[in-house]
Amino acid sequence: MKIPFLPLALSLLLALFLGLGFPALAQSPAIVFFVERVDLAAFPRLKVYLSVLDADGKPVSSLVKEQFEVQEDHLTPILPDAVQTDSNAALQVVLVIDASEGMIGQPLQQAKMATIRFLDRLNENDRVALIALGGEIDPSLDKFREGRQVDFGAPLQTYYQVLENLQAEGQTPLYLAAAKAVRLIARQPPGHRAVILLSDGWNEPEGLGSLEDVLRLAREERVPFYVIGFGRRLNLPLLQRLAYESGGLFWAAPSDADLSLLYGDIAQALRNQIVLTYISRLRADGKPHRLRITLQTAEGAVQTEIEVQLPAHMVTAEATLTPTLPQPTPTETLVPLLPSPTPPASVGSSAPWLVYPLAGGGFLLLAVLAFILRRKPATEWVCARCGFALKAAELTCPQCGESRKLPLRKG
Repeated sequence: MKIPFLPLALSLLLALFLGLGFPALAQSPAIVFFVERVDLAAFPRLKVYLSVLDADGKPVSSLVKEQFEVQEDHLTPILPDAVQTDSNAALQVVLVIDASEGMIGQPLQQAKMATIRFLDRLNENDRVALIALGGEIDPSLDKFREGRQVDFGAPLQTYYQVLENLQAEGQTPLYLAAAKAVRLIARQPPGHRAVILLSDGWNEPEGLGSLEDVLRLAREERVPFYVIGFGRRLNLPLLQRLAYESGGLFWAAPSDADLSLLYGDIAQALRNQIVLTYISRLRADGKPHRLRITLQTAEGAVQTEIEVQLPAHMVTAEATLTPTLPQPTPTETLVPLLPSPTPPASVGSSAPWLVYPLAGGGFLLLAVLAFILRRKPATEWVCARCGFALKAAELTCPQCGESRKLPLRKG
């Protein structure tokens, strides 16, 4: 049987194109489920702060506590006590925009206007920093290139002035700028953190920095990248990896109108947080522990994890409700010291009737003291909730986390 040459050749070229020529594009997640931080201030009551967005970057609403599960290490998963939505969370954002030679003209003007509109949406509690790609990037957190970089805490007018006067120049050291953005956020107080990156995705000069190093740093510091692909030629595989593997999202903006709308959508998404509250069953042992949060959605179950470092011997408000435990007494046997024998009163003494009553009272006093100071057996305790046997020094039940305890009644 003769096989047509043209269809065969086209099939081989297509297989080469798909399998060898180009990297596969990252798959956009149906649900972006990302744990930002865990508040341990009221341990064992923990607060977990989450981002839950759909594939378009819109906040997922109407979530109830029955949709969540919390698993600590390898313990049995438990339901949270409450799930609340904070729709006005304070932002801590680094804006990274491409202002390299490839953005000369209209593209840079569009990027500047969209960034200015994002600044217009900020509240008084929001904090922002700015890095313009183009030219050299000093990785030091104490050095900011005048006219192209602004640290957190500057007056808002400073950011507007830098954007209005920004000019395109130089190459795009994307990895260095992205790593510096993450480190800048990491030294800020806890909050809703993110890097908003507008770029075509090309790192120049090649070999300067590493995408893997940026992703590792972003995962360690829990800083997601919200990436907007913008420019004449996009490096889609890099932009999508940076977004999805850091816990963020990716958009492509082909026009000025789309770019402005995207910045508005990102601002809205960042302001929404899910706050999950539950009672931990872990002990304050000063060791790291793994938390796994599961969310059941119409598209299926999604999970996110975080490692928390619990302090050792943490004193909490709930622990102060525990009654004071009896302290163990010394192990030595207490022997009362007997007075020296009193010489018998001579006949004709002035007060012979005082001698024997005083001696008898002294012996009685010593007997009472010996009874009080004798060693008492250690009291045994049990958990007031589940009846688990507890040691005297344990403040919380390792079985159920209850802080109340009762003395064990024998017989």
